Amino acid sequence: MAATSKSLAATALAELSDFNLKLARGQQLLQRIKDEHVQIATADKEVVFREDKTTLYHYMPTTKRRIQVPVLIAYGQVGRYTMTDLQEDRSMLRNLLALGVDVYAVDWGSPTRADRWLSFEDYVDVY
Repeated sequence: MAATSKSLAATALAELSDFNLKLARGQQLLQRIKDEHVQIATADKEVVFREDKTTLYHYMPTTKRRIQVPVLIAYGQVGRYTMTDLQEDRSMLRNLLALGVDVYAVDWGSPTRADRWLSFEDYVDVY
């Protein structure tokens, strides 16, 4: 029993030490990265509609279209459509394009004080 406890404690201590090393390396990396080094939402797209701050994008296909029904990404007004294309190697949007899906996305823009009187219905019915 005592040997098993010592073995578990040693394993836990080794895992904690390994975790601390990874954490320190990650912190060093984050300190070196600047905003201009990070590129998000880099998939090729074109503007097909724009009114005020609202923009509708159509993404350029990367393969032959295999699925006939297009997908519209309409993120909430708090989030941004760019959340689906954060990294080239881990992008939901790029995966859809690679599957042959025709993809559109709505960008609601960033509201200002001038938009404070707009209701949800205005966004749905007007834009």
